[in-house]
Amino acid sequence: MSSVATFVSKVKIERARKHLQELTTAIKEFLASNPFSVIYEDEAETGDRVYLVKINRQIPVEWGAIIGDIVHNARASLDLLAWQMVLANGGTPNKRTKFPISSNAQEFEKRDIKHLFGASDKAIQFIRDLRPYQGGNESLWRLHNLDITDKHRLILTVGAAFRHVEITTKMKVPWQGKPIEFPSIAIRPADRLFPLIDGAKVFRIEAQARKEGTSQDYFRFAFDIAFGDGEVIKGESVLPILQNLCDDVAKILDRVKLI
Repeated sequence: MSSVATFVSKVKIERARKHLQELTTAIKEFLASNPFSVIYEDEAETGDRVYLVKINRQIPVEWGAIIGDIVHNARASLDLLAWQMVLANGGTPNKRTKFPISSNAQEFEKRDIKHLFGASDKAIQFIRDLRPYQGGNESLWRLHNLDITDKHRLILTVGAAFRHVEITTKMKVPWQGKPIEFPSIAIRPADRLFPLIDGAKVFRIEAQARKEGTSQDYFRFAFDIAFGDGEVIKGESVLPILQNLCDDVAKILDRVKLI
């Protein structure tokens, strides 16, 4: 197919990228405004020092609509590609023409491949090789399901999650007059505490460790914006997922020029 045949599809994916850039800027500005702070308290019953999150600002609700625009434009670019594939082969697209993404390989072969009726055998094989179904191409499967969710709910939900704690240690050593600062390490939690709520316990130092400590530790807590309840990727970071989805669609459009 020629680059002209994929022009409309690329307009859509570029629109998705534009929305993604706007969202990226908004999220960075939001996180820079200190929406989440961490305080600590010493538990009377255990002597442990517990760090708790304090939510100072709520996540803007309009972000869900922006994410929906990104997802829909990326998905639409694939449907437009299917339309162009049929036209390029001299066929006539109809209301059933779309880029097939299925729940499994059997459903794809038995039912959804028919959405490409009128496209060339080479084009159909190109789509088949992408394995656009759950268990095949997870990126396309995620994109498809997010788009369905957006259509049914009108807005995708997002929330906050605990990303990591960065620990910097200073320790006194006999051969040095002042404490040595060691390189920081970032520890990702097993539980991202999604959705993050006010007062959530994000870190704990046991009383015994505090008594035996010979070093000074400094903690820096980082938080994230993640997909909300009911999504196929609940609790996963919004920006890298959306970036990957857009990149994967763009790569497909680039490869089409070669068939």
